[in-house]
Amino acid sequence: MTIVKNVFKQRWQKRPFPKVERNYQLLDLIHSDIYEINDMLKRGERRYFITFIDNYSRFTHVHLLRTKNDAFEKFKEFKKMVENQKEKKIKILRSDIGGEYFSRDFSIFCDNILNQNILGKCIIITLRN
Repeated sequence: MTIVKNVFKQRWQKRPFPKVERNYQLLDLIHSDIYEINDMLKRGERRYFITFIDNYSRFTHVHLLRTKNDAFEKFKEFKKMVENQKEKKIKILRSDIGGEYFSRDFSIFCDNILNQNILGKCIIITLRN
């Protein structure tokens, strides 16, 4: 019986979470995603909203969109606004592989992209300063 208790204790001991390296500066990492508003009141026929979340401050910007194609325009507005306010550049944009950042216009706008990695269900776009 003691052996069973020891095995049980060893298997169910709590292990600490692994340490995660965080970005410690504003605009080092921005998370973005698009959501569809289903079966809800839609203001001005806007069916979607896009979020931009700063990894360091967790400050969130939300913008309403008529179509998913409007995401690129909202990203340009967001980028211009925060870079002017904070006098810093966005370093990394992270999003799911929803396609909102795969357009030709986005590639031309961000001709300073260092690399674009797809990791699992996530796309990471590293921008050159």
